[in-house]
Amino acid sequence: MANQNKGFNIVNLIPAILMLIAVFIAVGYIASGIYQILEFIAFGLFLITLGLDIAYGRKVILGFAKTLISLVRKSPLFGIAAIGLTFIFHPLVALFLFGKAMLLRKVDNLKKDFETHQQGQYTEYVEVETNNEEIQKEEPKLIELPPLKEKQKRGNDYDDLFEE
Repeated sequence: MANQNKGFNIVNLIPAILMLIAVFIAVGYIASGIYQILEFIAFGLFLITLGLDIAYGRKVILGFAKTLISLVRKSPLFGIAAIGLTFIFHPLVALFLFGKAMLLRKVDNLKKDFETHQQGQYTEYVEVETNNEEIQKEEPKLIELPPLKEKQKRGNDYDDLFEE
């Protein structure tokens, strides 16, 4: 008979736990590297977000600051904790605000395209002034066309081979 193991064996559990720890360590190193890269480019992301705010009239950064201030007014402890976490995790906040500004920009572009598609787009034109006297003085020139050759009906296609 086949040997069936119905009991719990701790020896099989140890490699699984070691692999789980190794996966968590690898994910930790990857997350740490991504956070360091975001920390390096966070100031640039804030500047780009500020530029998008100015260009499109959106108040992404100001809206985030107003949200933090309203949190302080509603619950001072929670609001101060949120401000502290904002300073600690400023690369993630910069990425969030940049993503929000880009998303709002894309929504504005899609809305504008939809409105022009629905209403139609006006084209610019220049009105050309013409003198009716010049048009009336000019006589239309007629082009002479060569005379048409009449096709003669033939009996078969073999006769067509000898015609020019």
